[in-house]
Amino acid sequence: MNSTREGLKNHIKDVLRESGSGLKADSVHERLGETYDVNASKRTIQQVLKEMVEDGHLDRQRRREGQGRPPYYYFIPEDDTGSRSAPVSYTDAEGEQATLLSYQDGVESATVKARGDMEPTGRDHEEAMLDFVDEVGRDVLADIAQSHRDESEYVQRITHVAPALEAESPVDLLTEMVYWTVRELNALGDEVRQRKERGDLEGFSEKVRELEQFCGWARRYFQGFWRLDPRGKEQEAMVDLPPAHSFYEADDIAEASVNISKNALRNHFNNRIIGESVIDILDVENNLEHGVGTDSSVADIAVRNENAFVPRTELSIFTAAAALETEDGQYTAFDLNPQRYEDYHDSEALERGLVLSSQTRHDLSEGELEHARPAALDLRQYMENLRVAMGDARWRPSGETTQPLVGIPRAEIVFGDGRLFPLVHHLNDFRQRNAYGRLVRNEIRRFFEQMKRAEDPDLGGIYASAVKHPRRTWLAPLVFWYINVKSDWADEDLEGVPKEVYRPRLTDEIISHLLFIGYEENEGGVDEDKMFVTFRALRAFADIALNTEEYPPALKENGKQIDERDRDD
Repeated sequence: MNSTREGLKNHIKDVLRESGSGLKADSVHERLGETYDVNASKRTIQQVLKEMVEDGHLDRQRRREGQGRPPYYYFIPEDDTGSRSAPVSYTDAEGEQATLLSYQDGVESATVKARGDMEPTGRDHEEAMLDFVDEVGRDVLADIAQSHRDESEYVQRITHVAPALEAESPVDLLTEMVYWTVRELNALGDEVRQRKERGDLEGFSEKVRELEQFCGWARRYFQGFWRLDPRGKEQEAMVDLPPAHSFYEADDIAEASVNISKNALRNHFNNRIIGESVIDILDVENNLEHGVGTDSSVADIAVRNENAFVPRTELSIFTAAAALETEDGQYTAFDLNPQRYEDYHDSEALERGLVLSSQTRHDLSEGELEHARPAALDLRQYMENLRVAMGDARWRPSGETTQPLVGIPRAEIVFGDGRLFPLVHHLNDFRQRNAYGRLVRNEIRRFFEQMKRAEDPDLGGIYASAVKHPRRTWLAPLVFWYINVKSDWADEDLEGVPKEVYRPRLTDEIISHLLFIGYEENEGGVDEDKMFVTFRALRAFADIALNTEEYPPALKENGKQIDERDRDD
């Protein structure tokens, strides 16, 4: 036996040439022992196979063999042998997730998209976009060049203020920020009015646009996000933000105002904020034994028709999966059950979040069709979360794990992809009296069941979720306001500062990383058992279920305002 590593590589090539169709690492190990009396360990063979792939002597691709993560198959590259029988690829050329549905007869196209990658829809999307559409009318090339320079300066400023923000109370800062916003809006409204009276039409138009942008942001940020309630039918607004035109058009000029005391404002923020300081370092213990991750996805399939005059058939199939990490290995579970294929032909398939068929599409309005996909993804993921929590998931060995799972471990934490709250959540959607409405009601019911289990210490566990690229920004305005108003860089005249606040140059995810870098540099490092966090914002379900004009919610029977923190309400 040639015991050198090069000799081992030559034997591996010989074994793969003989197979002609690619082999798994275990099969390569077995054939080396049988044919060449190689007694190397499986781990050694896996390392050598990896080296040969990295050096370009071998190719590898995943082949789906059933449930669980598909294993790698190794084979000789085509330019080495002239031909090979390659396994079906599990990833496309760009590394995107592929699907075996693409290879079925008659299928014209098939793509897969995960819940966490879904875009916001409807009003959520409109609100998120409002913070960015203001850029369109500007000199794009000049702005890009200037913004790059300004962003670099702000990177340094954010890292510099991080240690100071550790000592700042978010409640106090937000309270002060409300009063600053009201003063700046009134000052800008006064300037618009003066330009109008002087006949400065060009300057007037420019300042009107600025006032509209500033007003719109303040309404979305303080009333929409922090719920400093807008004016209701029978109560005065906490923060009154009149329409931009009323600052200069009305006979009785309107002004922005704060209609509650500073103490009341602080109490409001105290009820919606967790954390004593803007940034903090927490002690963490790595004591989890079992963790689960869940996700849902949609496969969009188009099947061509034999008759060119008949349009292709389109359908969307929704599925969910879970992955379990234990000390003994990795396991996966899927909610797609081929033994119950009749479920996917049932007329209630959409209501159960299983299938959106061509026939069903005709029964939905354009808006309902847009929202049905994320609602179905929510429903499938919540169902999977409940299966995991109740011990009903059918766990199968995954990856290198070969032994079946013994017992049903209680998942101490369940991670989901994307937002924790439902993607479709507006009360108007919940009220619809058709298949779409029943789908949304099922989605919300399953979400409620999940939250009820989380509250029960005997059933619970922790439900967590992560959004990779949040569309709504709430940390950035506060940090940019602090830099421009409270820090060493504060300008006395504050010219241009409002725009830096309501149109922040960096996103929340970037700012949080920069704050951590600044804190770490100031402290000379952070221990591994520590976790960096910003203060947390609490939001009630009513915040997202109701439109701004419906808030604060009131009971129709007696007109009583509902307290979203009161369980009885």
